[in-house]
Amino acid sequence: MNVQQKSYSRAKADGTLDLLGDAEFLEAYAATAKLLGTCFAYSPKEEASMRALAAIRSMDVASDWPFDAEAEEGTTGETSMRAQAASLIEDGLSEDEASLAQEYQRLFVGPGHLAAAPWGSVYLDRDKVLYGCSWVELRAWMREHDVVVKYDEHVPEDQIGRILVLSAEVALQKRELLPELLGNHMLPWAGHYFNLLLADARLATYKGLAQLAHATITDVQMLLGITPANRRLYR
Repeated sequence: MNVQQKSYSRAKADGTLDLLGDAEFLEAYAATAKLLGTCFAYSPKEEASMRALAAIRSMDVASDWPFDAEAEEGTTGETSMRAQAASLIEDGLSEDEASLAQEYQRLFVGPGHLAAAPWGSVYLDRDKVLYGCSWVELRAWMREHDVVVKYDEHVPEDQIGRILVLSAEVALQKRELLPELLGNHMLPWAGHYFNLLLADARLATYKGLAQLAHATITDVQMLLGITPANRRLYR
């Protein structure tokens, strides 16, 4: 029987600059995580979401987005996840606000079954429920470290958009906590979630955002030397 690793670990520094002390890295992560998180946390009907999406669409993502990772085996086309995301986002430029809002509702809100449920506890809790044990653990961690981010209180903190925005704030305000937040509370489930979102999304825009977010967290995990907590996924 495999014993699950209850907490993340981090590779020891080998003499290279620890990126937690690199302001440029932290600012780049915070900016990208906030843009992506805002797109996932709010409907395109909300001004903040449309501004974030417009900012991403205005970029040359394939060359200017600061994080990248190799595409997973079995995918076709570009070998870079960032390049794949850039192509999808470009394909989605013709998708209008009404279509995007309808797709957001289907992917992130419902009603009905969500093939890619955007809440961590749906994957990490044995009962596959909102506000499950992993959400309780995240809330306790936030209280312990006095981490406060303003949100709509009706949305769990482990909603993918919220936790990305949370990680952006932590990167800027409490950088020493970033590996723990990522390693214990986001990375154990987020990569799996982004694969599900990529498969379920019908519009190129959300496929591209899913791939771009996956590339970003994969690269940051590698750069910070994080081995995520080994958590069983129940979905």
